[in-house]
Amino acid sequence: MLIDPDVTAGEDTVIEPGVQLLGRTKIGARCIIRTGSVLTDAILGDDVTVEPHCVVAQSRLDDRVIIGPFADCGPTIT
Repeated sequence: MLIDPDVTAGEDTVIEPGVQLLGRTKIGARCIIRTGSVLTDAILGDDVTVEPHCVVAQSRLDDRVIIGPFADCGPTIT
């Protein structure tokens, strides 16, 4: 697991082995980030599930979103 110093995660969030949280990623409460996923400068709402081996870069995921497995979310933040 690799977590950069500017990353924040909300209460009761689960981060599985092999995850990389990079840049200024912000994760809401009660999220699940499954193994092998890489999040860079991402913003996640509450109750988000990122299934295994997803890439989320410069993107925002709203509350209760489920993505993956193997999803690739490119830049959406303006």
